[in-house]
Amino acid sequence: IANSYSTDVSFEYGLTSAYGTTVTATPSTVTGSTLTTVSVTLSGLSPGTTYHFRVKGSNVVGISTGADLTFAPLTIQQAWRQQYFGISSNTGDASDQADPDKDGNSNLLEWACGSNPTEQNTLPLAADVIDGTFEFTYTRSIAAFNAGVIFIVEYSDTLAADSWSSGGVTEQLLSDNTMVQEIKALVPAGSNGKRFVRLKVTLPLGM
Repeated sequence: IANSYSTDVSFEYGLTSAYGTTVTATPSTVTGSTLTTVSVTLSGLSPGTTYHFRVKGSNVVGISTGADLTFAPLTIQQAWRQQYFGISSNTGDASDQADPDKDGNSNLLEWACGSNPTEQNTLPLAADVIDGTFEFTYTRSIAAFNAGVIFIVEYSDTLAADSWSSGGVTEQLLSDNTMVQEIKALVPAGSNGKRFVRLKVTLPLGM
């Protein structure tokens, strides 16, 4: 912003080009003809949502506004990719199905279960039979769960592709530390002395 007057600077933003919210820039006032960079810090934005914004200057001469521009905060999963891989897109080592640490777990599973995708580790899963009941426990990321990720415990007696089922499975919340939750799934007992169990993680449509 360059002018020879003392100018108050702010930003307008909102979900449409009608904006609706105005915030004061930093610095809030500029003077003179030297180009000055102004900025603003926003909070409470919805991840993955497109916002419109423009800069606004006001002085004794009048009011001037910049062009309508847009931005979109990273989704929770994009921010996770950015944290570990330096990129937010679903590509390369950061893609959902990639396994850059070669531990046998895809990035999608690592994110959903709250694990570090750059360090080889075993997912927090456990299985046991107690008093004739098959118990399967797993840890899920609260951020992933709140983002709409679907967690389903399935079982099969044959491992055939079409034999997996979640019928009769019930779940209990064992613990919650605000970052991850430990879940216990009670699985119906098998009739032939064996039962295979797995955790299925699915992204919601459009994610």
